[in-house]
Amino acid sequence: MSKPSNTGLKGPAIAVALIVLCFVVYQIGFAPGPPAGPKPASKSPVEPEPPSAPEPKQDGAAGPAPAAAAALADVPVTKTWPTYHGGPELCGYSNVSAPGKPTVLWQYIAPGAIRQPVAGDDRGVYAATTDGWIVALDLAGQERWKTQLMRAAADGGVETTERLNAPIACFRSTVAIGSNAGIVHALDAGTGEPKWTYDIGGEVLGAVNCFVPDDASQSALLYAIERGQGVLHCINLDTGAHVWRTDPIARTDGSMAVADGTVVYGSCDFALHVYGAPDGKRGGAIALCGDCQVASGPAVAGSEIYSGSRSGHFYRADAKTGAIVWTNEDCTDEIFTTPAIGNDAVVFGSEDGKIYCLDRASGALRWAFESGGLPTSPIIAADRVLAGVDGELIVLSLETGEEVWRHEVSDGIAAPSIVNGTIVVGSEDGTVIAFGAKP
Repeated sequence: MSKPSNTGLKGPAIAVALIVLCFVVYQIGFAPGPPAGPKPASKSPVEPEPPSAPEPKQDGAAGPAPAAAAALADVPVTKTWPTYHGGPELCGYSNVSAPGKPTVLWQYIAPGAIRQPVAGDDRGVYAATTDGWIVALDLAGQERWKTQLMRAAADGGVETTERLNAPIACFRSTVAIGSNAGIVHALDAGTGEPKWTYDIGGEVLGAVNCFVPDDASQSALLYAIERGQGVLHCINLDTGAHVWRTDPIARTDGSMAVADGTVVYGSCDFALHVYGAPDGKRGGAIALCGDCQVASGPAVAGSEIYSGSRSGHFYRADAKTGAIVWTNEDCTDEIFTTPAIGNDAVVFGSEDGKIYCLDRASGALRWAFESGGLPTSPIIAADRVLAGVDGELIVLSLETGEEVWRHEVSDGIAAPSIVNGTIVVGSEDGTVIAFGAKP
C-alpha cells in the first residue's frame, strides 16, 4: 500500500478510506476460519489442501501435534482374528489377557513350514505353508480339512504348486490368500473347496483385506496389492469379479489396512497412500522423510494411521487431513513390523532387536525391551504384549515392558494370533501350537 499524500485536506480522508477498505478485505478473505477438525465421516478422503502437511523433523524432535489433544479413536476389539494382525484395521488388539504362565492347549503338525501368522473365525484356525498347503483346524486343534493350492501352467501343461509368502485371511466364510505368482485364491471356509481365483499380474506379498459395507445387500470387497508397482486391486468377495484397480505407485512389500471407509498402505516412495474403500478414489499421499520407505503394514484406528519406516522413524498421521501428527525417532534401525495399538499405547518391533512402546497421544517413548533376537509384529492382549522372537513366544507387561514369560516353540515362529481367546502360533517346522489358561 502506498503512503497517503500530505497535500491539502484530501489526505486524511483518503487514508481513512483505505484503512476501512483493508479491514473489510481482511475480514472477507484472510481472517482465520473456524478451528480445523475432522472432515464429515460421510465424505470420502480428499486430497490434502494447502498448506501441505509439515515435513517430519530431522533433528530428533517430534514435530507439532495438531491432533494430539483430540480424543483418541476407539481401538477395534477382534475376537476371531480374520487377518494376520487382528481385524481389517490391523490394530493387533484383543481384550483377552495372556495367562500368567504358558499352558499348551494343543499342537498340530502341518505338512510344511509356516512363516506367516494364522487367521481364524468362529469355526477355528487357518494356516498356510510356504509350499501351498492350506490347513483348517477346529478350536480344539483337530484337522477339519487341508488342501494344496495349484496353479495351471500357461501353456496348458501340468499344474505347479503355488508358493505362498503372504499371510492368510478369512472373511465371510471365505479363506483367501495371494501367491508368489500373483494369483489370489478363495476357498470355502467350511469345506476347503475352491470358490474362485483372480490374477493380479504380479507377486502378492502382503495380506489380502476386506471392506464390508454397512448395507448388507451390497457385496463385501476384497483387496490385494501387486508388489512390484503397488497397484491395489479390488475384487468382489462373493464372485471373484474385478471391481476396480488403482494406477501404479511404487514397490509395496507390506499389507494394507482397511478402516473408516479407507484403504491405507505404505510403499517404497516414502509415503502412506489413502484410497476410498468402496470406489478406489484417491485420498492423497502422506509424504514421510526422504529415507522413510514403508515395508510393513500400517495400523489404523479411526483416521489415525500408525506406521514404522526403514529409517526407524515411527509416524502417526491423519488419513483425513494428510497431516503428520507426531514423529518418534528413538528407534534408529529398520522397522518391518506392523504396530499394535492399545487404548493409549502403540507397540512395534525393530531390526535392532528391541520392542518399543510409545504413548499413543504424544509419541513419547514409554519403554524399549531388548528381545535378544528379531521380533515379529507384536500384538496386544489386554495388559500384555506378545511377539515371536526367533523360535520363542515372549510375553511382556504393556505397562512396564518387563518380561512375563517366554516359551520355546521351534527354530523360528510366526507372529502370534489370538483366535477366540486362544494364543496360536505357527512355526518353521510346521507346528501350530495353542496357548491358554489351564482348563
